[in-house]
Amino acid sequence: MILFVILVGILAVLAALRTDLVRIGPSSVTLPEPALRLSVTWYRLGDIDPEHDYYRFWIHVQNRVDSDSIVPYAIVVNISAREGETLGGWLPMAGDHDRTQRVQWPLDDSSTVLSLDLPAGYVNRADGTAYLMWNVQGERGLSSQAIFRDGADFLVDSVRFPENATIEAHVSVLLTWYYTNPFQAYPVASQTGTATCRYVPDPGSEGSRPYSACE
Repeated sequence: MILFVILVGILAVLAALRTDLVRIGPSSVTLPEPALRLSVTWYRLGDIDPEHDYYRFWIHVQNRVDSDSIVPYAIVVNISAREGETLGGWLPMAGDHDRTQRVQWPLDDSSTVLSLDLPAGYVNRADGTAYLMWNVQGERGLSSQAIFRDGADFLVDSVRFPENATIEAHVSVLLTWYYTNPFQAYPVASQTGTATCRYVPDPGSEGSRPYSACE
């Protein structure tokens, strides 16, 4: 009987830890400023379409928290492009990814490639005519892991705008850090970042392939 009571007590403690009713560690932490660094770059792509211009957007999120126990566990990334139309080539792809992945992505038909570090975790993606959103979660079911350590990349390979139209795109990021130990992981802090991309093509610039960082 005593052993049964002890066993039930142990199971109750483990269940409380698993559901975060009891937390071994801080309830919140103060992050450095900035704890995340957001950089966004747009690239104009070569095309033979007389009615449209095409652009690629590369989003890089850097984690500036140097800790083994306070790590990125969730991120929401939004990009909206006024008068733009997202056509495809989104990375990371939707689904469950049990580890981070590095991929090489060519820039148009040149020999230059982007080295992209894609996050781990479960990736949900939602998109419409002029927007795209990723929601990446490191905690899902019995699986639990940091989605990245130093940084992660997100890519929209093709967004179409009317020919010679001013492009304007807005990017926002919400990154959440979790405290982790061998028994549990739970959120303790978050920060946001934003960037705006704007470019006015010169008349007669068809065929050129400029690119620029966003502010």
